[in-house]
Amino acid sequence: MKVCLVAKFFDLRGGGLGRFAMEMRKGLEQKGIDIVTVSAPDKSYESLRSYFYYTANTLRTGLPKDCDVYHALTPMEGMWIPKGKGIVTFHGG
Repeated sequence: MKVCLVAKFFDLRGGGLGRFAMEMRKGLEQKGIDIVTVSAPDKSYESLRSYFYYTANTLRTGLPKDCDVYHALTPMEGMWIPKGKGIVTFHGG
């Protein structure tokens, strides 16, 4: 099975969400699942405008086409994941 994880970052720059993304990737890899990660370019961390451009435009064409499951780790990254193959995580406060 090939899983595409979509998150803003897979490091601690994103605080708790970054940690969640790192742990999700690590846990799936430990189970032997083939993981592809898609994340925002570094400049998207500089401003909300850059991040919205990434989620509204870059993700639309930047997702791999050959994955079995697409898991967006926040709702913003989930806009373009394929229907019927997607999971979106909502974090409560």
